[in-house]
Amino acid sequence: MTMSNPTHTKNMAHDGDGYAIQSATKFQCEDATGTTIKSPKTVSSTEIDLLVPTDAVTFVMKPVGADVRVANTDTGTGAAPYYVVKDGTLESFPVASMAAVYLLRDAAVDATVHFRFELVGSA
Repeated sequence: MTMSNPTHTKNMAHDGDGYAIQSATKFQCEDATGTTIKSPKTVSSTEIDLLVPTDAVTFVMKPVGADVRVANTDTGTGAAPYYVVKDGTLESFPVASMAAVYLLRDAAVDATVHFRFELVGSA
């Protein structure tokens, strides 16, 4: 038996029964600040605050040249909880309900971070 879906959304992918599947349909390589931060971005001893775009569901990053700390709370000098993304490693993080992503180098070596936000909505 196939059920009808009254909230059928043509701009989203659909399962076999016609139900919308919320998945990324596009991406952008910049954050949502007024002074846009674009990829790639050098991360040094000063924390980088990337504002999450409204429609973003995933943050994907790859540091080159050094390891980078990533957190969902302001790390300041690195005292807050963080996750280390190793040099040359591609990592993704869910960001659907987050306001910002915080980046800081993990050691005394600067890194270049290539990043994108994956977005939902019309393609």
